[in-house]
Amino acid sequence: MAKYFKKKPYRNGDIISEFIHDLYSSNEYIHILFVRTPTTGDWLDKILIDCPNVLRILYDTHKLKDFSCHPSTNIIEHDTLEQVLGSEGRRFDLICVDTFHEFSYSKSDLSLLFAYLTERGTMVCHDCFPPSNTMAVPKYIDGGWCGETYIAFIDFAFHHPELFYGLLNIDTGIGIISKIQLKLLRNQFNKEKQQKLLSMREDGGEVYTYFHENCKQMMNIIGFV
Repeated sequence: MAKYFKKKPYRNGDIISEFIHDLYSSNEYIHILFVRTPTTGDWLDKILIDCPNVLRILYDTHKLKDFSCHPSTNIIEHDTLEQVLGSEGRRFDLICVDTFHEFSYSKSDLSLLFAYLTERGTMVCHDCFPPSNTMAVPKYIDGGWCGETYIAFIDFAFHHPELFYGLLNIDTGIGIISKIQLKLLRNQFNKEKQQKLLSMREDGGEVYTYFHENCKQMMNIIGFV
């Protein structure tokens, strides 16, 4: 793990791409799901792994314009995501999602995708620790945008305290959800602070400031704060 932290300044999924490739590139028994949008997750297209059981999904095609993606990608509308996954008839050992970063999209995607995780599976979500409040605005902006995916990640942990979590404070934040307790993961959080964060979002409060000041109590932070 240490070698990935040495690359902390790198952005756009470079670190997690290398990590996933190292872990899964030659394991033909692992089932992997990558989910992205036209405005997020192009780093997922760059993970050229040898594992044959990789399903790549790109949704929100109404945003497509002069757009290219990995040749094996399944391009779908977002409201058909559950139908497409159900038709696959399988669950996945690793799910990586770089969702559209508005809160509603992020929350629904985490919930839906988790249902397709195997009993020993791990889910990874990008952009869960925005490095600045300018990148954490609720609505889409061009350039670096993490939106409110970080809040959706806290929301998921609040409603599923039986799982194990880690938030790597590298890149723009790599959220990890696991059904089993992997090394460095735990689930001992201050639920009152989590709930206050969620309430502040509903009330229009300074959510990012509160998150940054209390993140160590709300989530298992791994790395630098």
